[in-house]
Amino acid sequence: MEAQGSLLLALYRGARTMSAAAFPEFALDLLKSAGSEDAERGALQELLPHLQEALHINAQAAKDEASHGDLVVAYYDGAVQFCGPAFHALAQLEWPDWRGQQLPEELMAALAGQGASYAGRHLLVACTVRERWLYLRARKHFKFAQLSPRELEVARCYAGGLSSKEVAQQLGLAPATVRNFLQKVYQKLAVSDKAQLANAIAASEVAPDIGRKSHTITRFL
Repeated sequence: MEAQGSLLLALYRGARTMSAAAFPEFALDLLKSAGSEDAERGALQELLPHLQEALHINAQAAKDEASHGDLVVAYYDGAVQFCGPAFHALAQLEWPDWRGQQLPEELMAALAGQGASYAGRHLLVACTVRERWLYLRARKHFKFAQLSPRELEVARCYAGGLSSKEVAQQLGLAPATVRNFLQKVYQKLAVSDKAQLANAIAASEVAPDIGRKSHTITRFL
């Protein structure tokens, strides 16, 4: 048992440090030199590709977590193996009940139909497929970039609880001008009432804090 543990540790270290091309030959030589029984050697050889693939995913995930955390790695059936904190935060805006274990059905359906992307209410997702794995990156859906500085100022005041008349008084504008701004804001943001506008503004202002939030990270090994 101790010898098998040492063998697995050596394989693990080799998988971490060697290229994909060099690792299989190294692993085979190691198994032969260890004098493993044929059945044991066969079982370990079956594990080698999974070990190397898992370590590759972990390395990629750690790299992205350190930079943006906007990465998700999932199996082809949608089972999530890694979820970065930024992706998790954005997904919570889009799907409040999402728990991070399985990609949302809406997202999977979009990827199956369009092949590589999803455009939601709060996030945009791009997908790259590598063998059996889905690598997804999310970014904020910046609808607010469509608004002029004045439109955004009016929208924030109005969504913050002021009436259109009070917004006009606070900003030194005519009430008709404020109503005109709000009409344009509603059209650009695809909202229909004050509550929806307030929710959209609240969601848009989560982005600066995404990198500082702490979430459970699911990984191989």
